[in-house]
Amino acid sequence: MMALHSSFLTTVASFFVSTILHILCNRSGSIGIFCEAADVAFINHKNHRSPPAPFKNSLCRDEPVFSPKSAQQNVVFPPGSAVDFSYLRRSDPLFMARPKKGAAGPKLKNGKVQVKITKFVEGTGRVGDIVLVAPAFWENKLKKTKSAVLISDEEVASQKALEEQNASDCLSTAKDVGSTISKMELTIRRKAGPSGNIFGGVGKKALIEGLKEELPMGSLESKAVKIETVKEEESGEVLKHDVKKLGKYTVRISLHPKVAVDFKVEVASES
Repeated sequence: MMALHSSFLTTVASFFVSTILHILCNRSGSIGIFCEAADVAFINHKNHRSPPAPFKNSLCRDEPVFSPKSAQQNVVFPPGSAVDFSYLRRSDPLFMARPKKGAAGPKLKNGKVQVKITKFVEGTGRVGDIVLVAPAFWENKLKKTKSAVLISDEEVASQKALEEQNASDCLSTAKDVGSTISKMELTIRRKAGPSGNIFGGVGKKALIEGLKEELPMGSLESKAVKIETVKEEESGEVLKHDVKKLGKYTVRISLHPKVAVDFKVEVASES
């Protein structure tokens, strides 16, 4: 009587374990082989048989195991029947880690990362500089503070070609504007006293503003534009200060690091 009662309780316990594993199997396919194991264990208990040999070393690749599909089929094998599980194979290991999105890191050059500086970083570079930095410095400093962006060799080459084209265009424009300025004779009028001394003087800024009034808009907007020298024609003296007297002057203006021209200026009295 006690043996029958114990067998009944064991059967009920095996049934509940099988049911719970089936529920888990429906939620996660990765534990499907355990569901199969529960089914076979329940069947073997009912038939008073030991588990079949394929359970041994089932965690090794290419060992015969039980598939989730066959585990969901409640097939009862008759006592003493031989079941061949060799056709059931597992193609992937259990709980395989999925590759992380963006897991491939930045391309290294001699163990360093190539970046373009977007904010001034002391000791590293100024805005627009292309530099090589240590991967740890890129991840922990530059990337977090948004002080730089990754840049490939192709992007560097494209940027360089664009900069060269812009430089060529600027040089060509400077030469055209210089050719026009070199032919100009600018007249600036100021109030002056009987001795020819003017009130307030004429500075370099006033000379550039006078040119802008005679040239198309935007011709002198470059930061490279500056007055280099102002020379009095009568004495040949190069002034170290603003123009203080009426007269004629030769002004040298730089439009580009490679372009500088002279033009004539007459400072006349207001009538």
